[in-house]
Amino acid sequence: MGVCCIEKNPHDPNILLTGSYDEFLRVWDLRSISKPLNKTSINLGGGVWRVKHHPFIPGLFLAACMHNGFAIVAIKGDKTEVLEAYKKHDSLAYGADQTTSGYLLIL
Repeated sequence: MGVCCIEKNPHDPNILLTGSYDEFLRVWDLRSISKPLNKTSINLGGGVWRVKHHPFIPGLFLAACMHNGFAIVAIKGDKTEVLEAYKKHDSLAYGADQTTSGYLLIL
């Protein structure tokens, strides 16, 4: 196992997201970094290779999940949920980004 990506939350300076080969997206509070916030961590499948926050909507982000395609995920308080997923990608999903206008780029 291992960490594939680390993404600081641009809307909350205390929150950090990590994606890893074990397929979990983990939410961390930098004020208590010894363990992730388990209530908000979620298994996205396929290994979470890239995570990008939405530039304008707090708690919304895009994840590239290697063998499991792409997911749009929302975090609200202690609840984390997949809002939408795209799994028809014929190859590994390693890259994803969002433009400053809010459009999604799936690479």
